[in-house]
This record gives sequence, structure tokens and C-alpha cells, in this order.
Amino acid sequence: MKIYKRVKHFFYYFLALVISQLILLLPRKIALGIGMFLGDLLFFFSRKEKTKAVRNLSFAFGAEKNSKEILDICRNCFRNLGKGLMEFLQLPKLTPENLSKLVTFDGRDNVDETLKKDKGVIILTAHLGNWELFGASFPLCGYKSNTIVRPVKLQKLDDWVNQRREGTGLKCIGRGASIKSALQCLKRNEVLGILADVDTKVDGVFVDFFGKPAYTPRGPVSIALKTGCDLIPAFIIRQKDNTHRLIVEKPIELKITGDIEEDVRYNTAVFTKIIESYVRKYPEQWIWIHDRWKTTDV
Repeated sequence: MKIYKRVKHFFYYFLALVISQLILLLPRKIALGIGMFLGDLLFFFSRKEKTKAVRNLSFAFGAEKNSKEILDICRNCFRNLGKGLMEFLQLPKLTPENLSKLVTFDGRDNVDETLKKDKGVIILTAHLGNWELFGASFPLCGYKSNTIVRPVKLQKLDDWVNQRREGTGLKCIGRGASIKSALQCLKRNEVLGILADVDTKVDGVFVDFFGKPAYTPRGPVSIALKTGCDLIPAFIIRQKDNTHRLIVEKPIELKITGDIEEDVRYNTAVFTKIIESYVRKYPEQWIWIHDRWKTTDV
């Protein structure tokens, strides 16, 4: 059984390598077309994921949008995921010189001003738009950048995915060593990217997200309170022509009362509301297939 499992994992890994090399050879426009096609396939044939996405969309927008609008958002969500996958596979084509043709970087001065404090900065984002391209944009723009990553179940595939990310200059920090490594990179006055919009097994707090308590990682606020670094919301938004706009907002003014638990909960609720505002504005670009309200008790 172990031999079968190893062979299966190697096959998946080999298949990923072959497909990625083929996609890398394609013009970007054709690759994005394939991504849209894959998204449509998932929308029409993956009943489980589609049902989950429609359920979550109905919960979030049921009082505002009709069933046709919800289905349209769902389909475009799958298309965005497909296009995002193709762009990830084509990351090696990106360089500091050609990045500006694909990504417009708004609010960069907010990062520069924060780094002058010499405490590092936490860039807080979400699974919105193409978050892999988001992570690649910072090091390609010259920032020493790190991000906390979730491991892929297949070890070889996980290594390959992280190598693809690190090819842009982004340093990947595994969950096991996240806190210590996060503190170290902030001490070096570097950028730390954290995606904090999913329900995972890490320590968290319940805060409001689309009117329902959602279990949310406490790490970003806890680290910011511990180090004194700024916490900056930033998001990447796909444009109609499939270029991207990376928006960096001003640092969040953290509430600090001395009551650690209350401060973590309050400030986590603040940044979650900011994430919600972007998801409301660009619903077709968020990951509705994720079971955001999975945890109900801890």
C-alpha cells in the first residue's frame, strides 16, 4: 500500500511538472483562455464545490442578490481560480522589468513609510484576486519579503510549489516555524505577508464576517502587538483586461488597552471588516469554495 501511495504521489508530481512546463511555453492570452475553460469545467462538473460555493454566496448575499446573480458570481469565481492557476504556472516569466506591464502598484509609499520605523511590516491580505501574484509582486519590486504558507499534502508537490514561489524572491515560512521566523524577519525590517481570511486549525478568535461568527487567525494582531510593527491591509484585484491592481492601504490604527485577549479580538474584527468590504466589492474574485464558517466551537 505504501508503494502504491508513493507511486501515486510521484505521478501527481511528474504530471504537475509536465503541465507547468507546457503552460510556461504558451502566450499569456492562450494560457488565460485555458484557465477560464478549466474554471467552467469545475463549475459544471464539480457538484460538491459548486454546491458549497453557492451555499456560501447565498448566505452572504441572499438578501441582496437573486439566484441568477449568485450563479454568475459562482461561475466567475471558478474562472478566476482557473486563470490564477495559469498565472501561477507562468510566474517564472515575471521579472522586475516586466512586472509593471501586469501589475499596477498603488499605495507603495505606505509600505515605504512604515519600513522607515525599522520594525518590519505585516502585509495583511486575503484569498482575493490572484494572491500568488500578490506575493510575487513585493520581492519583484525590491522588498525583502516573506509569507506564511499552508503545506500541500504531497511533499514533493509542496516543495515544487514553494520553489516556484521562491523563484520570485519570496521566502516561504512553513506553519511549524511561523512565529519564530515571523519575528526574525520583522526584526530584520522585512515584509511579512499573511493571508488571514480562512478557517484553519491555527489559534483564532470568532469575529463577524458577513453577519456570522467566523473563526479567524489571531496571529497577525498578536505579532503586531508583540513587536510594535504596523499592520497594513493590501489586496490585488483582477481588472477586466486581466491585468492587476495591487492596492496597499494605510496602516490600521490598532486599539491597545492592555487587555491582550480583548485587543486581539477587537483588532482582528477590524481587519476582517476591511477584508469583507473588498470581498463585497469584488465577490467573483474570492474563494467561495472555502468553508469559511466551518468552526462553530473551540
